[in-house]
Amino acid sequence: MVLLLVGSAMGPALATPRTDVTITAVVVIAMETGTFTTTGGVLCPSGTFTQDFVNPGGRCRSGTGHFVIRTNFVCDGGSSGFTAQLAASVILGTSSTANWVIISGFGEFANLHGAGKLTGVNVAGTVTDTHSGAVHLD
Repeated sequence: MVLLLVGSAMGPALATPRTDVTITAVVVIAMETGTFTTTGGVLCPSGTFTQDFVNPGGRCRSGTGHFVIRTNFVCDGGSSGFTAQLAASVILGTSSTANWVIISGFGEFANLHGAGKLTGVNVAGTVTDTHSGAVHLD
């Protein structure tokens, strides 16, 4: 009986509940870097990020480009962060939409999972991306 209780106490930890979050990222297009802030209380409040084009896609005749982008978010202080992969459609020079998913994390976000949608607005070479979705920690 004691062994059964000890085994039960050592079972896997429960995941945290899904929490709605918003990540607002301001991208300097020429450098593919920027700063971000978050709401929702699960993620760090702010930090910096870089973007890597996994599949640069191509430009359609309509002026829309399709891209796969990895955004590497690093929290202020550098001890934790996460990477989101985006499947984006960009109307060149004006706006963008995407689906995003968390693909990895480090530090306190090593077990972060989540997904959502993105909308972006381009003004004079700076894009403000708003990621809306839900995340949880295992």
